[in-house]
Amino acid sequence: MALGMFVARLAELPHDDETKRLPTGMEASVRAMQDMLVGFFDISQLDSGTAPVEPVAFPIERVLAPLRSSFTSAAHEKGLRLRPSSAWVCSEPRLLHRILLNLVSNALRYTERGTVLAACRPTHDGKRLRIEVRDSGIGIAAEHHEAIFQEFFQVNNPERNRAKGLGVGLSLVQRACRILDHPLTVRSAPDCGRCFTLTLPLAPAQSVDEPAQAAESTASAGIEGLHVMVIEGDVLGRDGLAAELKSRGCRVTLAQGAQMACDLLALDQVPEIIISDFRLEDGTDGIHAVRRVRETAGGQIAACLITGETDAEVKQQARAEGLPLLYKPVRPAKLRNLLRHAALPGGERRRTQR
Repeated sequence: MALGMFVARLAELPHDDETKRLPTGMEASVRAMQDMLVGFFDISQLDSGTAPVEPVAFPIERVLAPLRSSFTSAAHEKGLRLRPSSAWVCSEPRLLHRILLNLVSNALRYTERGTVLAACRPTHDGKRLRIEVRDSGIGIAAEHHEAIFQEFFQVNNPERNRAKGLGVGLSLVQRACRILDHPLTVRSAPDCGRCFTLTLPLAPAQSVDEPAQAAESTASAGIEGLHVMVIEGDVLGRDGLAAELKSRGCRVTLAQGAQMACDLLALDQVPEIIISDFRLEDGTDGIHAVRRVRETAGGQIAACLITGETDAEVKQQARAEGLPLLYKPVRPAKLRNLLRHAALPGGERRRTQR
């Protein structure tokens, strides 16, 4: 986590022509490492059954729109098309986004010429939606159609080039599809491209709650000036978080554990949000630390936990306490998004109640 924070900050600093390539290469290497760790973590969650799966009705555009943003450059470079759809579906948005992200990324990776298309089409009975991800890439021989869903299996990558991925994406896709009960098929042949088809149930369109939309818009508010307390026993992790937060204009208070955090309250103003590692070096955990800081401050302060543990009990404890949980390695964009939810427009800040 600390390495990613440091490299992200380094990339934002001015560099001359000779040195500016270095942080770019470092950032690419860190992202590959993060992708690997996140992939392994997702596999662990899916296999252990700890990934929360609660299907809900939502417009498919809620998943497609972020994909368009993620692949803006690829859309120009490789002719990616993500066709809009007005359909409503019943699924788990986070997992469905992960499925489509992997399918589109995989299609782009193996398409050097031509186009990649993702489109939604209703089935003949009008009860389900088919999402097709097509590409004009190298294709896959019939004997490999089952093997591509195995962990670390890759077609045409004997040198294990990390730029071509790690071979866990399609394994994750298949696991997630089974959990969601969304049938997944593949049609492909060498030099004829590929077509992955995902089928999920349609849902009746619903009216969008305007207050909810307004709440979403406030999440984009800036975090400049936000007072953040970081409770982290690891020096590098603590300094990495501090560097990222300060680069965004946040005011940061650093503490190694719960006692130090409480002591600092007497010397400084009460923070607007607490970010605590779950497992602290003094033998306590982040939930205990957040409780103590809140008690000392005499009020409910917004807080979240960071952890590298995959134990379902950690997730259950955080949920019972009403604390958001971020998993290591934490990407700066995810951290900033969480902090934005702690800020209100007009410079006013909020403190959440448990």
